Amino acid sequence: AIMKPALVRLDRLYADTSVAAETPHERWFHGTYSDSLSRAIDFLRSPPPDTSPEAAWQPLKDICKDLSRFLKPTTLKLQEVSPQLARAKHWTLSMPGLIRDTEEIVSIQSFEPSVAILPTKTKPKKIILVGSDDKRYAYLLKGREDLHLD
Repeated sequence: AIMKPALVRLDRLYADTSVAAETPHERWFHGTYSDSLSRAIDFLRSPPPDTSPEAAWQPLKDICKDLSRFLKPTTLKLQEVSPQLARAKHWTLSMPGLIRDTEEIVSIQSFEPSVAILPTKTKPKKIILVGSDDKRYAYLLKGREDLHLD
């Protein structure tokens, strides 16, 4: 009963990461960790008799330790994160958040080939869009976090 909240959260996270892979990073993660994560969660849910709580968590700790080797980059290649955005050129979509006094509309021409990972608490991503005016516009990308945490 004490483990139920943790198991509910783990099940949700596993479901979120088990959707069909779309990017090379997602395909790598699925191929490398999907089976191990499933077994580790099942082991935590139903450990053999006389298994200590620490031993029940050990398979997940091992996965975390292994994953930590890959969590140090400061940049990502846009091609690996989103091949569609990396290939996108000459959009008719106007530059987000850009308000000008003139009637000229600046549209998105392309995306810079790398994405910076900022070294703050929630590791937001900084992406650069190139406008039809040839200027570069930086945007901060965050997932489900409070914008004030960084």
